[in-house]
Amino acid sequence: MATQPIPLSNPTDLVLEVTKTNEAERSTKHKVSNLKVILATTAAVLAIVTGGFTYHFVETSSTISSLQNSLYSANSQINTLGTQIQSLGSDITGYQSHVASLQGQLNTANTEISTLENGIIQYKSQIASLQGQLNTANTQISTLGNDITDYQSQIASLQNQLSVQTSELTALQEEVDHLQGIVNLSYLSTIATVTVHQAANQSSLVTYFQADYAGYMTISGTMNTLNGYVRITNSNGAYPYNNQIYSFGTGTTLTIPVLPGTVAVYFGNTNTTDTAIANIAVVYHY
Repeated sequence: MATQPIPLSNPTDLVLEVTKTNEAERSTKHKVSNLKVILATTAAVLAIVTGGFTYHFVETSSTISSLQNSLYSANSQINTLGTQIQSLGSDITGYQSHVASLQGQLNTANTEISTLENGIIQYKSQIASLQGQLNTANTQISTLGNDITDYQSQIASLQNQLSVQTSELTALQEEVDHLQGIVNLSYLSTIATVTVHQAANQSSLVTYFQADYAGYMTISGTMNTLNGYVRITNSNGAYPYNNQIYSFGTGTTLTIPVLPGTVAVYFGNTNTTDTAIANIAVVYHY
């Protein structure tokens, strides 16, 4: 009875199946060999029996009958052995066909394995190449990271410098604006707002201040007489109006130039008998 080939997908299972088939084939060949021995032995017995029958024809009929039975039994065994030999031959043919089929499958599997191994080698080569590219990229990233850190440090330093310079520029601009304001006489400072009781024919110091810049001052106010006056002194040697007398009365506003230096304001009363009472405001413009 022929053995049907079994389709296999796993190369290991295929090898195991070939091994089993080879063992079955060896077992069948061993059986055939044993049958051949038995057949030879039977043939020898038949020869002996036949020879004995020729030379001992005179034996008793019971002996002949016994030998005939033996011959029949031997022929029956020979027929049985022949049938078994034919069956085993069919088995061997089936096993050989199965082995051939399995060998084809094994060859196909080996071819696929070889193809896969070549593919693995190619993929390993590609992986190695990509790993090299990745290492190079990581090195470049690390270098760029260091560059970025350096640039960030430089930027921070420049920002600090810019902040300092901006502060300095702001301070200088404020100073420029301040000086421009001084040039334009945009600033003022109220030096004094006082009430003075001045005796007749007397003068006294109303206020004094330090003028840092050239400018002017205004003196205004009210008083109870028309005989009042204001006198100015300035410590600057170039000041041309030292001790100059300015008439002063109710509703009067005096505008008097100022140079850098110590400036003093005096109020006087020219009345001969009456006390002068004056409310005086002094404002410095620079």
